[in-house]
Amino acid sequence: STVSTSSPVLVSGPAGVSWSFVAGVLSSFAITTTGLLYSWGQNNNTTSGGALGQGGVGTGNISSPVLVSGPAGASWSLVSVNSSNPDYVMGITTTYKLYGWGNNVNGNAIPYNPLGAAVSSPVQVGSSSWSAVSMSENTPLVVNAITSDGKLFAWGSASNPIRLGTYSATGGTVAQSGIPILVSGPAATSWSAVSTGAGGGHTLAITSTGQLYAWGLGTIGQLGNLGTVSILSPVLVSGPASTSWASISAGYSHSLATSTTGQLYAWGAGTLGQIGNLGITNASSPVLVSGPASTSWSFVAAGADVALAVTNASLAYGWGNNLTNGLPYSTYLSTPVQIGTSSWTSVSAGGSFSVGILANGSLYAWGLNGGYQLGNATATNTFSPTLVTNYAYKNTYTYIDQSGSGGNGGYIDTQGRLWASGNGSAPGNLTTTAA
Repeated sequence: STVSTSSPVLVSGPAGVSWSFVAGVLSSFAITTTGLLYSWGQNNNTTSGGALGQGGVGTGNISSPVLVSGPAGASWSLVSVNSSNPDYVMGITTTYKLYGWGNNVNGNAIPYNPLGAAVSSPVQVGSSSWSAVSMSENTPLVVNAITSDGKLFAWGSASNPIRLGTYSATGGTVAQSGIPILVSGPAATSWSAVSTGAGGGHTLAITSTGQLYAWGLGTIGQLGNLGTVSILSPVLVSGPASTSWASISAGYSHSLATSTTGQLYAWGAGTLGQIGNLGITNASSPVLVSGPASTSWSFVAAGADVALAVTNASLAYGWGNNLTNGLPYSTYLSTPVQIGTSSWTSVSAGGSFSVGILANGSLYAWGLNGGYQLGNATATNTFSPTLVTNYAYKNTYTYIDQSGSGGNGGYIDTQGRLWASGNGSAPGNLTTTAA
């Protein structure tokens, strides 16, 4: 149907299917436990879209899951969606092959395709084996991907050479590229993780030895190198001496990272409390987040201008702009505030709401709810965790995702069932009653 729903409804996929991964914004993508990739929702404009990967543009929107027309026998492990309109999609198979499809504006979204040509079926990106891909959530499009042997590549319609990190003394700068270009980091560097900022402005990456680099827009200090200028190629983040980094998350203009010893740092934009150090000023180098004494952090998620984090004791905290991201209070928060009192296993920050999974598998959401994205059978905003409801099942959940979306949520329960809530323009449910 195309009706908005205020509580999760079972997505009407193939009978007996068990799901393992879900992502999407206006279009939704889900991977089954057997590696099959399905899509549904908005197919963007019908003459040059093709974001659903259904093998033909002009097919219009689709209201229930349909198998993506990828290579025969392909088994998928990961999919990343760009939430701007039109959409671009990247996916990695279990054999480490990277594919792309969608509206190929300027010829820079999907590598190796003609200028401006829409790609309505997955097209392989190079011949390398890939282990990770990270894509900006909005325009300009920036894609970063790591090969299985640790090489980091970038491409996209960045419109500015500082975003791709591909500068070299001999080759100069590259503002846009329709093929992957090696990121010009230190010689022989092997990369293990990458996070592309929500707006494509800056990128963070960790090497296999635990060093942290940044590049791109830096005018607010988001590169963490003690400066406020943009950088054309990876520069070492000036964190505490001998720090080894474990995880990263790039917001729109702020950055978050955890060390291997469990410390949490933030830098960049701080006028809405994003740094979490009791102040509302920007920071040009990593600043220790002022959480509870002796706290060790295990997970962090950056939204556009908000931060969520989970400690090793499974407690969840949030800080930053609360006017649109649904933290526990009505204004910005400049220091972490505990979210609920329960034990959490996962949290995710969206464009206007947040979701989290408790240790017992229960799913909660909080924030703005005008599009029914909280899934609690109302359209009322709430600033404390509210149980995501469904009256046909007593669900426990293992995976959450809203990919920066302001109006949709996707959830997978422990029985492998896929649920959706929110704006009905692309829900993928044929009925509004759970069977």
